[in-house]
Amino acid sequence: MTEEEAIENLRKYIDEDVIYKNKKAESDFDEYCINHCRDIETILNLIQLKQRQIDLDNEAEIALNNKIIDLEIVIEKLRNNNKRLLKKLRNRVKEVKKLTKYSLYKKEFSRLNKEIEKYKYLYEKALADLVKVEGSNAK
Repeated sequence: MTEEEAIENLRKYIDEDVIYKNKKAESDFDEYCINHCRDIETILNLIQLKQRQIDLDNEAEIALNNKIIDLEIVIEKLRNNNKRLLKKLRNRVKEVKKLTKYSLYKKEFSRLNKEIEKYKYLYEKALADLVKVEGSNAK
């Protein structure tokens, strides 16, 4: 016999006792049976109350598990986003390093260009002096 069948049988006993009580005068045994049925009814009501509480607890647990699953999904999305951002940051750092390296080259080229300009100036001056000297020698 299952729990549900046992509870249903107890309910039938209670109903039968109520009908019996209404039809006949009570003896001591009848009163004992009626009190016994009241006790059984109280126990059945407590069982139903506990079952409702268990059902509510199960619903709360299911809701909590669903919330946990939702949070795990959000956490996974955040992890993936974090990985993507870290990759972007690393690539940007590489670009900055390249730009810094380029900037150093640019400074060196600038220095060399200034030096070239200085030598070009000196060369042109020397060439002009040479032209003057040759011009004076030709006279």
